[in-house]
Amino acid sequence: MAKVYITDRIVNPDIERDILGDDVSLEFDNNAEVLMVWRQHVDKDFIDQFPKLKAIQRYGVGYDRLDLSYAKSKDIFVSNNPAYCTEEVAQTAMAFILNCSRKINYLDHFAKENFEKWQQAVTPPTRRVSSSTLGIIGAGRIGATVCNYARALGYRVEYFDPYLSAEQVARLDQIGAKRIEHLEALLNQADIVSLHVPLTADTTEMVNESFLHSMKFGASLVNTSRGTTMVHPDVFLSFLEAGHLNQLMLDVLPEEPPTHCSFINMWLEPPSYLKGRVLINPHKSYFSSESAIEMRQTAAINAKRVIDGLSPCFVVNH
Repeated sequence: MAKVYITDRIVNPDIERDILGDDVSLEFDNNAEVLMVWRQHVDKDFIDQFPKLKAIQRYGVGYDRLDLSYAKSKDIFVSNNPAYCTEEVAQTAMAFILNCSRKINYLDHFAKENFEKWQQAVTPPTRRVSSSTLGIIGAGRIGATVCNYARALGYRVEYFDPYLSAEQVARLDQIGAKRIEHLEALLNQADIVSLHVPLTADTTEMVNESFLHSMKFGASLVNTSRGTTMVHPDVFLSFLEAGHLNQLMLDVLPEEPPTHCSFINMWLEPPSYLKGRVLINPHKSYFSSESAIEMRQTAAINAKRVIDGLSPCFVVNH
């Protein structure tokens, strides 16, 4: 009888079986002691199907689809995979940030439209990175890694995160990243703003009209965190048209896959003034061949701890 039930997405649990052997299964079994979860919503009704449940192991980092408080009331551990895809997301964000500074995507479109003039065509100004201020919202694992990358490249880095420990703040101080106490102050002065926040009540729909108004005129926005940190994307249109928002780089959207709306239609067939200024990826910043393997290994090793009678690592509800 399998003790670990993989609820969704994993088609071939070969990596998990290397670690857990016959204790892992893709077949529903209400005698399972550990659930390994990818996208499954784990609420009270789902949990109650497993009377022997000891732990819920999330494959990824986020756990907003899991009922932490109910699991805790049943003495069920909930663990995530906090180091998963840190490099991948941070590197994607950094690529977006550099794109904002050096206008690589924009200049590709510009070259196509000015083919005959080529280098002689007048381009909008670009900035040396050492003259630019990067504002990081959320300086946890991923945000702090972006701070490190950006400082190495010469950006002035400021960050807003009221939840960091003194030790985390000290590490960022050492690389020259400056802590800003108020979000609005960071938005007022950053040339590029990059979001690296978990989805919470405070961060849900934080990117709204007021947020965009607070951004420095001509600044750019990068979001590789969660799509629902933003309101409906049509909010961006007037800010892009007015030039208040220079460039918009997104790996996530509030609705995925997106449905047609004014913003999505503009992205699909941009008017000339917007070409190269909006870049959208299909929520893939987390992925690499290496991260996919590492994620599954780490989750399986943590599940095995529970089967072996040990407490799991990375518990988020105790």
